[in-house]
Amino acid sequence: DLSKMGNAYGIDFGTSNLKIYDNSSDTILNISNTIAVVDGDQMYSYGDDAYSMYEKAPDNIEVSFPVSCGVIADFDNMQTMVLKILEKDLGARLKNSDITVAVPTDITEVEKKAFQDLFLKSKVKFKNVKLCEKPIADALGIGLDVTEPTGVMIVDIGGDTTEISVISLGGLVQTQLLEFGGNLLDES
Repeated sequence: DLSKMGNAYGIDFGTSNLKIYDNSSDTILNISNTIAVVDGDQMYSYGDDAYSMYEKAPDNIEVSFPVSCGVIADFDNMQTMVLKILEKDLGARLKNSDITVAVPTDITEVEKKAFQDLFLKSKVKFKNVKLCEKPIADALGIGLDVTEPTGVMIVDIGGDTTEISVISLGGLVQTQLLEFGGNLLDES
């Protein structure tokens, strides 16, 4: 429960959008999960500015999406980008802060650990870095009581994936991650 923590941030890494909840201001930053890199390894731009360059950038600037099918595809640039967004765009005091990351359920433990490592393997010393399954975070985010002994179905259509889950008594009863989402719907 982020509302009871002092300096805490909830983060949802989506294929298309990165969402960060800042409990101190009770706000959500929703930014394009896009990175523009120049000369192979220097971040040129990120977020909405980088997305505006997509398919329009010159050859020396590569615009990419660091999350693919629910997992981190570009660890180093994703780490640089999320820390910069937290510090620059949110003015976050990261030292000793609590981070909760929403992760898909149908990914491997190694893929889940990569989300935690974005913060644990950075130069900043965080107080806690925890993972929360996305369907649980989705249900709590829309105000559902997930502790009831009734089934709640959550359908989360993302850019590359669709996650369908049934929650009851505070846990996942059934979940399925399908590898299609809004991008494929747009193309179709």
